[in-house]
Amino acid sequence: MSALMQYLIEGDILSFIFSCYTTKIGGLFFAFMVFIPCIVLYIRTRSLILVSIIWLFVGTSFIVLFWEFSFIAFLFDALGIAGIFFEFMTIWRRRN
Repeated sequence: MSALMQYLIEGDILSFIFSCYTTKIGGLFFAFMVFIPCIVLYIRTRSLILVSIIWLFVGTSFIVLFWEFSFIAFLFDALGIAGIFFEFMTIWRRRN
């Protein structure tokens, strides 16, 4: 049972509201801390493939290590897959 459900069953409304706030903001904080170095890396290298591989690695690491932030991990995984797909499509389009 999740912590949010446990707070509701116990009738602890204040802890429920606080837990909702910290889980959402906590995940966004970690996402922000990962996006900043990735943006700097992309500006320096102009390699979307490298940044996408880092996003895939960070996303799968978040699923294993920080399962409570799994929504952010799926965001990183989706961005990583989309970035690699986009880069391969642009490379393919340049060749044809």
